[in-house]
Amino acid sequence: MSKRKGLPIGLLGISEESIPKGKKGWCYFPLGKFDPEIGRNKWIKQKILAIEDIRDKRDVIVADEQGGCKEHTPVELSYQSRSGPYQRVTEDFPLPITAGIKPLLWKTVTATAAGNTPILTPVSGKKIRVHWFGLSNKHGADADVGLRFGGDGDIIHRYLLPASGGNVMANLLDACWQGDLDDVLYAYLAAAYATGIIFNIGYSEHII
Repeated sequence: MSKRKGLPIGLLGISEESIPKGKKGWCYFPLGKFDPEIGRNKWIKQKILAIEDIRDKRDVIVADEQGGCKEHTPVELSYQSRSGPYQRVTEDFPLPITAGIKPLLWKTVTATAAGNTPILTPVSGKKIRVHWFGLSNKHGADADVGLRFGGDGDIIHRYLLPASGGNVMANLLDACWQGDLDDVLYAYLAAAYATGIIFNIGYSEHII
């Protein structure tokens, strides 16, 4: 097997050995001249840098201009992102769309007191991602209300709801709103509204 400098991004090959993340190891790529006897290009042996753990005898893909490689198989789909070359699709790194059949979690809280009322506390080590929300005013006067992550965080979604049934609903689609790690999601009321404001939240939880 010959060796070659430089590998084109997106080229598929096969690992010769297990290579820990950040280490170099040997892989094979179809970059040799066409061989009529075997009906395909000859494969060359090339040392690559593992940008993630690479297992022995696995398909790999060249993911950057420095010859860095990741594993790639048909059942471990990858996509090219704007912030980096290739990312393997997993539960924590889904395809960059939110439309689908995965059900959301739902929580409904009626807040009456001025200031913050907790709606959601994430599982320890996770972040809440809000996909949909609806707010409805049961009070007999206009209500100044909103949502925030953290007790003193910015009030991001703030609305003046008309009295006795004024409401707002928002499907956030690809503009999903996410708190920081372990951040509680709060309802915010600018004043006390005796008969309450209903907060209905569609959400999921994530580690990134």
